[in-house]
Amino acid sequence: MRYWLSINVIVLLSINTSLGQMLSNQGTLISVKNDAVVSVHGDVLNDNNGTFDNSNEIHVHGNVENNGNGTFYNSKTIYVDGDWENNANNEAFTSTTVGEVILLGDDQTIKGSSITRFFDLKLENTGIKYATIDAYINGTLYLNDREFNADTNTIHVFNTDLNAIMHTQGSPYWGMVSNDGNGGLLRHTLNDQAYFYPIGSSLNGIQFRPINIKPNTTAAAAYKARLADIDATIDGFDRDLLSPELCNINPHFYHRIAQTAGTQGATLDFFYDAVADGNYSNIAHWDSNLWENASTGTNAIDTTYNLTVLTGTSVVTNFTPNPFALAKPGIVAQVSADTVITVGTTAELSASGGDFYTWTPAQDLSCDICDNTIASPLETTTFIVNIENIEGCIVVDTVLVEVEPVTEVLVPNVLTPNNDGKNDTWYIKNIDLFDTRSVKIVNRWGDIVFEAKVYQNNFNGEFAGGKLPAGTYYYILDLGEDLGIHKGPVTIIRE
Repeated sequence: MRYWLSINVIVLLSINTSLGQMLSNQGTLISVKNDAVVSVHGDVLNDNNGTFDNSNEIHVHGNVENNGNGTFYNSKTIYVDGDWENNANNEAFTSTTVGEVILLGDDQTIKGSSITRFFDLKLENTGIKYATIDAYINGTLYLNDREFNADTNTIHVFNTDLNAIMHTQGSPYWGMVSNDGNGGLLRHTLNDQAYFYPIGSSLNGIQFRPINIKPNTTAAAAYKARLADIDATIDGFDRDLLSPELCNINPHFYHRIAQTAGTQGATLDFFYDAVADGNYSNIAHWDSNLWENASTGTNAIDTTYNLTVLTGTSVVTNFTPNPFALAKPGIVAQVSADTVITVGTTAELSASGGDFYTWTPAQDLSCDICDNTIASPLETTTFIVNIENIEGCIVVDTVLVEVEPVTEVLVPNVLTPNNDGKNDTWYIKNIDLFDTRSVKIVNRWGDIVFEAKVYQNNFNGEFAGGKLPAGTYYYILDLGEDLGIHKGPVTIIRE
């Protein structure tokens, strides 16, 4: 049979709890055993080196204070409607292998000047549960459907079991730990499986963005994580400072992930909402004042949380500094090498790695929006290409086309005008590159048989509408100030 007692103690109480005020041990022992239940409709004060030996249930409809080196021995359950405050210069409980504390009020706070080491800690009922000091959990942290807001403090879970943190879905969110600054949820690990971190924030609306940390060995380690529900740039981690491997950093939030014990690396999984947050395939790490690529990843849908999970494919070994973020990959672009041409010739330019291309300056190109284009500059030119992918990522590269002047012309000394497509006209290579290019062709007696002020490579061995006889003729080629006057023979061969 269970008895509900207002007072069941072996010493005199300072204040009668039936008045709904306070249960105080005043430095002595309060023993609750033999299936008894103490229901306190007020506050509980553990004071002056006193102790509670609790083998059964204590219901506290008010605040619990532990002052003056007091301790609790709790093998069953303490139900608390108010705040939990420990100022006793110890960890509150003499045993951390049994017992549970259930916070079942509305908004409640774990506070005081001393850290409490709970075994099981359960968050129930309504409101947000707060911590203005670190909290230790040796057993299991039952978040249920509550937000545990620890601000800049750390919630330590020493139990290395994968299921040492439990939570459920409620309204308006899943149970989660939220933090600010260097606070976070810290889990001790002793397994090479994925440890789940149910972290989020209600700073800017409800954001539940948990992660998995999977150590790559079974050696003892500890990792701390929190969701930073803010643009990383605002926190001093400029999203525009990127390595070439990356394109965009998630502007909505980032994570702080630190390794506080152990030396082995770990792979990381990030849960995110692809509709609200965008799509990502890389994990970025802020290192040396730059966002570096920490890992590529693969995406899958988690049906429990209805979130996309980016699973990192590389082991992360560097957690200092601790900012990590979702990222999009940069463009792996390739462009043609710098080249040298002579005036009047062309160069083929090419680029790859993107979906859209824009070349400048456009006036010397056959196509300024193609991946491959023909350049025909008359002077040395640096062509700039913007390479953009479908995600809006842009890489800029350049190709230098160096244009050299023509230093010679190739004058053939044979003409075979038989309409076979070979040497049918007297073709002088590079002649078209000179503004001055007059030609005279004479026979052996000095008679002019062909003359052009601007030669167009069109002499075909005819004069005055008739064919010149086979034989040797002589040319006078004037290239002006560039190459001067050239003279020589040209022979017409007819079969």
